[in-house]
Amino acid sequence: MLGRQDPQMDPADAVLWTGKIEPKPLVEKGSFHDRFAAVRAMILRDEDFEHWFDAEHGRRSIPPSVVAGSFLLALREGCSDLEAEQRMRYDLRWK
Repeated sequence: MLGRQDPQMDPADAVLWTGKIEPKPLVEKGSFHDRFAAVRAMILRDEDFEHWFDAEHGRRSIPPSVVAGSFLLALREGCSDLEAEQRMRYDLRWK
């Protein structure tokens, strides 16, 4: 059957629509990415990296906890820096 876009539905939700009452979760519950998102803030704190940054000079950086988290994901999945950057842009599990 040809699906029709519901005028009340956001286009992003339409991609995830399963035909049931609720859309699919963006990240599978209990997966590595779901568990990592839950604990990342506890194991990677910005304060742990603050000695690397000069608070008085330069522009603001990407939070070091985010950089460290992306490094760990890239290491786990065997990605190059370029591939990790692309996954952070396009893979919802990395966001």
